[in-house]
Amino acid sequence: MSWIRHLHHLFHSHHCEHDVPTPWTRWLSISERPQLGTRQCPGSFVRHLFAGQLKAGRLFGEGTVRGERAALLLSVSLLLASCLLLPAPIQAGQLAIVIDDLGYQPLPLTFRTLPAEISISVLPDTPYATATSHEATRQQRDVLLHMPMEPNRAAPLERTTLTSRMAKAEFQQTLRQALRKVPDAFAVNNHMGSALTQNTQAMNWVMEVLAHQHLAFLDSRTTIHSVALTAAHTYQVPALKRHIFLDHQPTETFISQQLQRAIYQAQQQGAVIAIGHPHPVTLATLQNRLPTLAAEGITLVRLSALYAADQPPSGTTP
Repeated sequence: MSWIRHLHHLFHSHHCEHDVPTPWTRWLSISERPQLGTRQCPGSFVRHLFAGQLKAGRLFGEGTVRGERAALLLSVSLLLASCLLLPAPIQAGQLAIVIDDLGYQPLPLTFRTLPAEISISVLPDTPYATATSHEATRQQRDVLLHMPMEPNRAAPLERTTLTSRMAKAEFQQTLRQALRKVPDAFAVNNHMGSALTQNTQAMNWVMEVLAHQHLAFLDSRTTIHSVALTAAHTYQVPALKRHIFLDHQPTETFISQQLQRAIYQAQQQGAVIAIGHPHPVTLATLQNRLPTLAAEGITLVRLSALYAADQPPSGTTP
């Protein structure tokens, strides 16, 4: 069943339930795919319909659903008859974006033109770690420590990297020293770490430090076998997980596709966290694309806004 027919069925079901005659609605379907226009999820399409204009005593709306053009004509009398026929207000999806791997250079000037809701994550023991932390705070951004952790595969490691070979005292002291290099951090996320985030003991040691310093954790999710969120729950550390990587192929086309995936997921599940890197193409694509989020029912939010204090974090189930 196409989304057009599915939406027609939904409206028809409402009509039957409330004893409203079906002739009040009339669907016009245009079979050809549009060359222009943003593809919308059904919720966005319905919102667009009800934002239509009054024409000849009818409410008229049209839009695009998964590439199909459709139009709906509704009698104004029907809308006035019962508010029960109107869909419940749809809460805008939320998108949080974190830019990793900062600290080797000063915070790029491009950030001055990007929304303050975009968070940054700073590597410790980099030349500009502390300066970048302070500059991001001046820009009213959320700051994270991007803590290097042991990967599964052989790879060049940062000078300060948590590994499973460390004793507990060395491990936790290394983490505390890294936090001092990024003094404005409200949370920590892992750099690499596909091996260490599978290690329950190591993740418990991380969460013990974060709990003591009242910090949060973001699982960069470099492996599907991560136990970081489970450990965070044990130590009552607020924790979330990354949903989308934006730029592991640093091209405008790919980044735009990944951002669209993030938007679609946010429309479906309410909140999404995306991680990118300070590539010029990534920052330029965000500059161009972010102003269109509101039209797709998406609100750009601070990462810290997703750590709700009065309910379990949405990412606590791995």
